[in-house]
Amino acid sequence: MATWTSGLSLINKTLRIVSQENKLKHSKTVYVSWGKGSKRKLRFSKSGLQVIEDGYSMHYVGRRDKKTTKQTFDDF
Repeated sequence: MATWTSGLSLINKTLRIVSQENKLKHSKTVYVSWGKGSKRKLRFSKSGLQVIEDGYSMHYVGRRDKKTTKQTFDDF
């Protein structure tokens, strides 16, 4: 189990580094349960620590070019 979680931590760290290098915009997404009943916020970790939750719910998107309003990915 330790190898699995450390692997995910490495992937998240790598995503953050690559997104910063490529000037991608980070965007937090809130995940909620669906179906019948109340909508509850879903958790990604057993501990529920906010730092961990933020890391797993983060998306990275390209910034838009103001002239053409299209997303630009210079180095991809």
